Amino acid sequence: MIGNEIFEWGLIGNSSIDKYSFAPVMWTSLFRYLGLPVIYKVIHTDDIYLLQKQYDEEIVKMGAMGFNVAMPWKNWAFAQCDWTSASLKRNRTVNTIFKRQRAVFCSNTDAFDIELNASHAAVMKDAVLEYYLKKQEVAQY
Repeated sequence: MIGNEIFEWGLIGNSSIDKYSFAPVMWTSLFRYLGLPVIYKVIHTDDIYLLQKQYDEEIVKMGAMGFNVAMPWKNWAFAQCDWTSASLKRNRTVNTIFKRQRAVFCSNTDAFDIELNASHAAVMKDAVLEYYLKKQEVAQY
């Protein structure tokens, strides 16, 4: 655990996503295994305007670290990215978006890109630690 800080991670999907996705269980287990204090929340909507509003509130105002993204929102998620790989730029879809050093990074952990993202868990752990240290620096002022 990193101090008493709790971090947010989530899932973005359609209005039914919480009925069929294994992502909340998988990611909650991964964060617990890594010893990271992360809560997982689901944004489920079929309305792009509501999605954008909730995303902006979570990632900007609330300080959420990032989200897994399911269909039909993978193209929308690509548009939120400040950085992504060349291969993802060709497809213009991503399934993971996360904040790191004030930028939004995107990746794809789906089948064909899984090898390119083998270090994804390590990157996430580094991002959580970096996020925590940044908040500690702000709190000191």
